[in-house]
Amino acid sequence: MKYIVPLLMLLALVTGCSGGSDEGSPEASEFLASKGYTVVSHKGGVVRYVLNGRLLASMPYMKDWALQEVDPTPYVGQTVEIERYVVTGHPLGAGEINVSVFLSGGKPIGGISFPPGESSEEASRSLDGRTLEEVTGKPMEAWQAEWLAKYGG
Repeated sequence: MKYIVPLLMLLALVTGCSGGSDEGSPEASEFLASKGYTVVSHKGGVVRYVLNGRLLASMPYMKDWALQEVDPTPYVGQTVEIERYVVTGHPLGAGEINVSVFLSGGKPIGGISFPPGESSEEASRSLDGRTLEEVTGKPMEAWQAEWLAKYGG
């Protein structure tokens, strides 16, 4: 009997701190649905970091933030969470597409997507599948020089 209470506490700790459901946050799922995507699965753990100038001046963060519809400045000093999903109904293809949703304060602020078979460092795209050149209207070298002048480096 004296072992039941510690066992129940351990069980509560393990189940209560396991990172939540396999479905991800409802806010991120709703955000993806609002873009017309169907969530097939949540890909697991959440990445968290505090956005700062050093990150904004280094790859892959600078490219990933340049692909957003929001300016990163208000999020400097804030914790950013990234949840990864597999979706269908995406402009990058008829099959399943990997996407990441960026959240701050639990609210979705943007995201990135990846063409099938490519890693995020190689080929991240805007959440709607556009390349960096399509989003910024500039070639990589010109965009990078302007970005580093603005955010450091």
